[in-house]
Amino acid sequence: MKTVTKNQVKQKMVGSVVASLKIEKLQPNPSIVTALNACVNHGGSTQLLIDDVLAKNVSLRSR
Repeated sequence: MKTVTKNQVKQKMVGSVVASLKIEKLQPNPSIVTALNACVNHGGSTQLLIDDVLAKNVSLRSR
């Protein structure tokens, strides 16, 4: 039985993100592409990437 490595899981996640963008006919920001590649190649944390994207692109609404 073949085991799946963490790097393979990250590669699949990145592939899914890019595929979703292509389906929606969107282009990712170059900084996001760089961060996704670094995440896969250098073992960066996907959670840190998500937090960074949310911090830059999502504004919180006050109640």
